[in-house]
Amino acid sequence: MSEKIEIITIQKCPNCAGTHTYQLFTKHTIIMFLADSDNEEKVKTITCLFNCPSTGKRFQARLKLRMPAKERITSIKAQPVAKAN
Repeated sequence: MSEKIEIITIQKCPNCAGTHTYQLFTKHTIIMFLADSDNEEKVKTITCLFNCPSTGKRFQARLKLRMPAKERITSIKAQPVAKAN
C-alpha cells in the first residue's frame, strides 16, 4: 500500500462561496490481477467530504484524479491548508 499527497483548491465553497486549499492524503493498493497490465494512467472520479474552514460545515465534492489503472484508492482524507499571513 502506498500513500500520495496532493494539493487541491476548491474555487467556490458551497457553504461560504470562498476559495479553500486542501491537502489530499490518499492510500492506494495494487489490484493483483491487473499487475500484468501496463502502467497506463486513467482519470478516476471520486467523491470526497470536506470541512469548510470558515463555517465548519461539511460538503461533498467530486474530484478527478489521475492514477495508474492498476491502483485503487483504499482511503482518502482532506485537510485544510493554513493560509499564510
